[in-house]
Amino acid sequence: MGFSNQSNASKTFASMKVLKDENDKSTPFFIIKHKEDGSWVEKQRFTTLTAEPYDIELGSYDYKGSPVDTVTMQMMDGIEKIQLEFNLDSGLSRSLLNTMLGEQHIGTLTMSLYVNKSGYPSIGIENDGQKTSWKYKFEQFPAVTKNKKGAVIDNDEYLEFMRQMVRDIKKKLSSKSGAPAETASEYKSKKAEPAGINEPESDLPF
Repeated sequence: MGFSNQSNASKTFASMKVLKDENDKSTPFFIIKHKEDGSWVEKQRFTTLTAEPYDIELGSYDYKGSPVDTVTMQMMDGIEKIQLEFNLDSGLSRSLLNTMLGEQHIGTLTMSLYVNKSGYPSIGIENDGQKTSWKYKFEQFPAVTKNKKGAVIDNDEYLEFMRQMVRDIKKKLSSKSGAPAETASEYKSKKAEPAGINEPESDLPF
């Protein structure tokens, strides 16, 4: 379980990132990090992670003066704890969160990163060894407004929809009882009808 050939430790810190090579080809990786002289540095790269999530949180960091939404997911692989971090606004994140919401029970997830036939970073997910499915269809996500050059002009509603997905997942992972929180679909129903989105993986570093 966990990362293959990963040594035992009390907690492993990892991120899910898309890296570009010298030919500008994007490839997704799980990257294990450790602190060296007060700074986080890369230790190892993997394309598959198997672990069971037990908590998830929203966060943010500053990039060139603008806030960037992040997600931190706490997981167990049966031996150690894994803290996985990734940007909220990415195709990989959307697929992962949408899959987790689509499952009745979130068990042990096997997440495999790859580049699809169209050349975009993608993620395949199994839940307790079984195939998974999304909760929301692609066209159900709020629209992202872009200019003629493809630059994002307005994605506020889309980002809030994604944040609500994280909140919904946190409730699924929680053992506490109580009234259900407003779901992402309930939030969307209060807004205008979505027109769908189709954007590549974010280039922001994380």
